[in-house]
Amino acid sequence: MKDKELIAKLKDMQELRVFASEILQRGFENSITTRQEFDLLTRLKLSKVELTSLELSNKMELPKSNISRLVNALSKKGLIEKVKSEQDGRIYYLKLTDIGISELNKTYENYLSPLFEIENNLEEEQFNLLLNIIKELNINMRKED
Repeated sequence: MKDKELIAKLKDMQELRVFASEILQRGFENSITTRQEFDLLTRLKLSKVELTSLELSNKMELPKSNISRLVNALSKKGLIEKVKSEQDGRIYYLKLTDIGISELNKTYENYLSPLFEIENNLEEEQFNLLLNIIKELNINMRKED
């Protein structure tokens, strides 16, 4: 790759980084949660079954110690609670509190607002094309891992 091509690609990458960073930052303005906390809360909300810390660790691909830290922080904020299993008293499931559900819904509104802004600034066909390209890129990047 020639120097000019390399510089052009670096500039393109910088544009992508700024774009992605801006979207994520806007999504978490006025949020009381971090991105990882938001991910954990969302997984609890979307799960059809009760989840333990170990199950979340596996799903989020994070060490159990990180999940413990997140659970403790979210518990202190009153967003989740630990519920003892009726079948096995050694197991605790994580459950969203009413405050957690309310905060999560507020964060969803903020988190999705950049997407709605992009959608409003593009024609429907352009927006769908953009999403399809991003989905395809994500699939290809996962294959490389």
